[in-house]
Amino acid sequence: MIPDALYVEPNSVYKRLGLDCWDEKRDARTYRGPGPIIAHPPCARWGAMFWADGSESPGDDGGHFAFAVEALKRWGGVIEHPAKSFAWARYGFADPVSGAWSRDITGVWGTEICQFSYGHRAEKRTWLAAFGPGSPPKMNWSEPDPGACLTPVQNMGKRERLATPLAMARALVDVAIAMAGSGED
Repeated sequence: MIPDALYVEPNSVYKRLGLDCWDEKRDARTYRGPGPIIAHPPCARWGAMFWADGSESPGDDGGHFAFAVEALKRWGGVIEHPAKSFAWARYGFADPVSGAWSRDITGVWGTEICQFSYGHRAEKRTWLAAFGPGSPPKMNWSEPDPGACLTPVQNMGKRERLATPLAMARALVDVAIAMAGSGED
């Protein structure tokens, strides 16, 4: 079954891949399945700078991440968020490591990847949470060469900073398909 992409930009790379995309206007919290998901819930309020937009505590995102977790557990698929996201601890996920998938006590598979390995200009370390009756496929866990000229993510415009490289999107589609199933306990 082809996955659906939740919490993506209106001009998302996932549209080029033929996925049904749920941007802010469509409100992913209204998604009712039945396909596996690839979710990119808003991340600004889950990081060390959560206070920058006036939030008093991390995770004040209007229930977006909570819905992404609910959808993941119901329909299977994968959630993508920046490395060190406070959301992992809030929802009981184990902090993932780079180089392999590991399964935590909640049944969620986790890993850390470097989006530079998928064509992003920045290192952009990312955590993935996958769930479903399947097993997640291997990822590209390679690291940038020590002398690689990486663009710091903070030096990029918002659009480029948030963009998902095509190779990364394809990899996440593969993860969601591998995990596909009811996702129910």
